[in-house]
Amino acid sequence: MLKRNKILLSIIAVLFLIQAGLLFLLWRPVASGIVLRTFYESPNFINSLYDFGQKEIPQISNHVYAGIVPHHLIVGDKIAAFYSGLSKENYQTVILLSPDHFEMTSEKIIIGDADWQTPYGLLKNDDELARKIFSSTGAEYYYGDARLQREHGINYELPFIKRSFPQAKIVAIIMKKNIAKNDLDKLVKAIEKNTQPDKVLLLVSTDFSHDAPAAVAEARDVVSNKIIGDLNLSDYEKIQSDCQSALYVVMKYSTALSLTPKLLWHTNSGILTGKSSENSTSHNFYYFGR
Repeated sequence: MLKRNKILLSIIAVLFLIQAGLLFLLWRPVASGIVLRTFYESPNFINSLYDFGQKEIPQISNHVYAGIVPHHLIVGDKIAAFYSGLSKENYQTVILLSPDHFEMTSEKIIIGDADWQTPYGLLKNDDELARKIFSSTGAEYYYGDARLQREHGINYELPFIKRSFPQAKIVAIIMKKNIAKNDLDKLVKAIEKNTQPDKVLLLVSTDFSHDAPAAVAEARDVVSNKIIGDLNLSDYEKIQSDCQSALYVVMKYSTALSLTPKLLWHTNSGILTGKSSENSTSHNFYYFGR
């Protein structure tokens, strides 16, 4: 297992160096309707993650309406397995919620309006749904621009989405970490009002505990997973994650649809690399189904 992790880490290290350059090449203002690009132009790396994750694909017996998935590629094999477990579902649109890692905007939320070129072909934006969500919120939401291209919480997930759901469209949304609950409720209502739940997958792209040794992260995740498992909306701000607001949205949505959370995996980068005393990032994977 350790040898396998080292191979995966070596591949990821090379990709991060490439990404560092791409962030500058890709980051530029663009007009509405342009096709943005994912960081990966070749499918080779993503394909290798699917190969690594082949034996971990979850077996599901009910329909999955929502999920939580990391964007930390140290667990890229499990990310691939997460998506593979859903690949037989007939989703028409994936709504992807991500943190605003770089604080690129003063707006609370950015809703994307661009198509994406992925290693597996063009991932079309669901323009109609994006506009409906935007117009239904009544809050201070900004409708789309190229800042989504730089956000790895969005960008890293898109090749997996296109490979696993080739027919689906995307609505990509960047969210501030702390947004008033009233505004979050408006977003949930907008999603409920303008979608057919059986045809949509609501995903939160998020990593959990940051900048703490594995033992501290593990204790934090016990609390976080208890809150998520209970769909405890009152305590969502106690969740240790890079996007509490998005987690509130998926929990509120799941409550409205009477969904049951299922924790698939819990992992920690310090434990995976054998450096548990150093600062680490933790990951929790969830399906919400019924």
